[in-house]
Amino acid sequence: MARKILFPLFFLLAILVIGYLSTHSTQDPETVIEDVEDFRSRRERFLRYSEDSPFRAQNIAFKPLQYFDIAPEFRVKARLAPFERPERVEMRLTNGKKEAYLKWGLAKFELNNEPLALTLYKPLSEDSEFTFFLPFKDATSGEASYGGGRYMDLDPETETTIWLDFNKAYNPYCVYSPSYVCPLPPPENKLAVAILAGEKNYE
Repeated sequence: MARKILFPLFFLLAILVIGYLSTHSTQDPETVIEDVEDFRSRRERFLRYSEDSPFRAQNIAFKPLQYFDIAPEFRVKARLAPFERPERVEMRLTNGKKEAYLKWGLAKFELNNEPLALTLYKPLSEDSEFTFFLPFKDATSGEASYGGGRYMDLDPETETTIWLDFNKAYNPYCVYSPSYVCPLPPPENKLAVAILAGEKNYE
């Protein structure tokens, strides 16, 4: 009798462990590091050489970007929680004007066992390459990172999950040149925790 009970309990435990890891795993650290290094390399090449770069467009000397050390623990899987009725909202810009986005839903996740959530927005422009736009501020904003907040461009992994890799958080163009106008993260996307990952303030 004991053996018959033991196997189902072991099987249930294995399912629970797999489910937990699939929700909380940051993936293989080496893979995360390689992926982030590739992201940063491609972004810097664009900023250095592309005619669409704010540096080339404004004839500004490019200085190497500064980053926090790559930290695999800041790559987390989040649960997608769409709003019942996504609404069109006006996000404030650095010049005082506003830009329209679709306020789609929440990305719910954990950092250091603390439950957190950020609001996901959908760009309304048809030429957007990504599903979601995520502007945010955190406890480093105005200190180690840009005071106006940072961005992430995201695609969901499945219909219910999405990876948030804060190592890929980047600065808006207005950090490099005051000629550019950039969206400001809404109040609900201000995190009290310090996101020690991604791009630092531009010096």
